[in-house]
Amino acid sequence: MVQTAQHSVPGESPLAVHGKCNHPRVRQVLLDLSRGLIAVDQGHGDIHDYHIRLKPEHFEARYNLALALEAQGNVDQAIEYFRKTVELRPDHAMAQARLGMALCSKGAIQEGLAPLSRAVDLDPANIEARYHLAVNLARVNQHNRAISHFLQVLRLNPGNTNALMSLATSYAQTNQIDKALSSLEEALQIAKSAGDQKLIDLIAKQIKLCRQRIGTGKTGR
Repeated sequence: MVQTAQHSVPGESPLAVHGKCNHPRVRQVLLDLSRGLIAVDQGHGDIHDYHIRLKPEHFEARYNLALALEAQGNVDQAIEYFRKTVELRPDHAMAQARLGMALCSKGAIQEGLAPLSRAVDLDPANIEARYHLAVNLARVNQHNRAISHFLQVLRLNPGNTNALMSLATSYAQTNQIDKALSSLEEALQIAKSAGDQKLIDLIAKQIKLCRQRIGTGKTGR
């Protein structure tokens, strides 16, 4: 069931409620409701009482509902709808990616890696899917695989400071401290160009730690 902070009046259509709602994914679900893409029962005339029953064959309605549920923090419910979307369209890269990301966010990293990997196979240029695959590979200490994907993210998006910093962490965890420093210094230059003082301070601390490890000879994990 999708909930929004907007209340309708008795008899008010989903399209009318849509005009009051600010969240883009919830707005899309309400548009689907108004277009008949999602079959609903109107309980007491309030959007909170709509019991959404999706037409089994309609992929976009399921996918948009999953995104809306996830945006509201209903991740467990969103996962179930993401599962249904990939059953309908196993070749849909973003549905696979969103399922993987949602699973990983709940701590089911090993399970989430499979759809994330599938998403990257389907769409090698999908930066979001590849970045999250790399991050979660690193979370389970598969740093060499993570490094490969972080490098590919940076080929697609060279100025990605998050990827550079995460890459540095994986380099450090595999005792490649010089490469870690190089990645951090590149990220630092980008942060300085952007004038992001918080990010500059954060990267500078990480660089200091890397240099301390080199100075003390503590390059192991």
